[in-house]
Amino acid sequence: MLAALAGVLAFATPSCAPSGGFEEALARIDTAAPAARAGLYEAASRKAGSARDQLRLVSRARNENDAGLYRAVAERALAAFPNHPSLAYACAAARLDAGSPGEALALFDDPLAPGDEPELYALAWISEARIALREGRMPPDPGPASLGLVAEALRAPEPLLVAACFALGRSDVFLAERYLDAASSLGASAPELAWELGRFDLVLAAPLPADPEPGTPEAGRSARAIDLARRADAALMSGDIELSRRLHLALLDEAPASSWKSWETLALLAEGWRPDLDASHPERAKLLGPVDPEELAYRDARLASGFGELPEVALARAARLSRTGEAVEAMLLASSLGKRPDALLISAAARLRGGDPSRAALDALAALEIDPDDPEVLDAALSMLVRSGEPWAAVLAARRALSASAGGEAGWFAGALEAVATGRLDAAIDIIEARGVLDGGYASTACLALLLRETGRRREAADRWSLAARESSDTGDKTRFLVEEARDLIASGDSAAAKAVLTVALDLTPGSIEAASLMAAASRP
Repeated sequence: MLAALAGVLAFATPSCAPSGGFEEALARIDTAAPAARAGLYEAASRKAGSARDQLRLVSRARNENDAGLYRAVAERALAAFPNHPSLAYACAAARLDAGSPGEALALFDDPLAPGDEPELYALAWISEARIALREGRMPPDPGPASLGLVAEALRAPEPLLVAACFALGRSDVFLAERYLDAASSLGASAPELAWELGRFDLVLAAPLPADPEPGTPEAGRSARAIDLARRADAALMSGDIELSRRLHLALLDEAPASSWKSWETLALLAEGWRPDLDASHPERAKLLGPVDPEELAYRDARLASGFGELPEVALARAARLSRTGEAVEAMLLASSLGKRPDALLISAAARLRGGDPSRAALDALAALEIDPDDPEVLDAALSMLVRSGEPWAAVLAARRALSASAGGEAGWFAGALEAVATGRLDAAIDIIEARGVLDGGYASTACLALLLRETGRRREAADRWSLAARESSDTGDKTRFLVEEARDLIASGDSAAAKAVLTVALDLTPGSIEAASLMAAASRP
């Protein structure tokens, strides 16, 4: 009797082996009509006594070719055994099949890991990324390492490009460039990203893109023109002047009226401007190349006739006229733009080159009056004030700008002046030599000479004026710096050295009244 009862209990009680009830539930699923199977799967799930039972049930559901049913069965199985990796994998696959790749990715935070199932993770990520891009969202950021797994699993470069973008967004330029290189090795072309990272070689190697799609901001524009413009700039920044010139000419053939910038670039190249590839900011340029007067005149004339009504073109042409010694024409063109800081600063430079330093200083002060909070305006105006022989005006302007900025950074010279005002001359020297040389070139050297003079260190100031004169390529500035050097040499008691310096200044500018008057003063017994 007891044995018979034990047998009945053994048959009715679930065990670790598949229960009879579960097996019968599977059999009913196999023989039922498709429309009735959903309820049978739910009943079978309740009878499943182990993870193995649930896996058998999920496997049957996957073969039904019904994504909704497959997902429902997999979700119930994972709910019953939430930490089981095989069930989590099946649930992720079911969510992906049901069109929910974001929810599939959520399982890779726990209990799955991207490195455990890289192929499924890659499929889920790429599906979610495409949805995000269509909706105007950024793709999910699982971290560059996981994106590397995606790229390796798919043998596709797109995840690596996304990883590069995320790294660049975190200001990790080194890592961004490594991912870009890896994507390029897989055949990717991302000229915009390459440009952001300064990889001009990859910009030049990129294939010609397809025409912009309708509805995009660049729709209707020539894809070839867009690409030629980028390549021409990349060639210029790489130092390949001839290639840049050819590409700009090709761009003008493709779209002659699309932009004034190619005409301006060709004019600058004819003037002798070349990128300073040794500078920390390679977009900076110096007058390093040969001058082609005929080419320069032709490009400037085409620029004026085709785009002369644009303020940017007028500014560029005024600056060029000032540099080439046509001060009156430069001032007239700059004045036609009204009272705007950039035009006033160009006018100041033209007046300084034309021998009118007092009016140059007034223009620089007027530029500061209009926009005292712009660091670029501040730096340029202070440099102009120093070069025009108005050191105290520069000091007052800088202090006012510092006050107006409410403690913000108002330019390297202003910061140096603040350090001097509080007795920290060494700190001022550090600011100018660390930041000013990068931002202001020889003008920063002249500023340092001024600060040294104001603190009574006249001999050191003379040395800095001498260095500024050597660094400058402008004859007017060279003469002015040499005059200031002589002034400090006379103040430090070395009249003989001052006369030698003034002799050079008068050779450069024979009509310099300042140099002649100082020579007379230095020659007195």
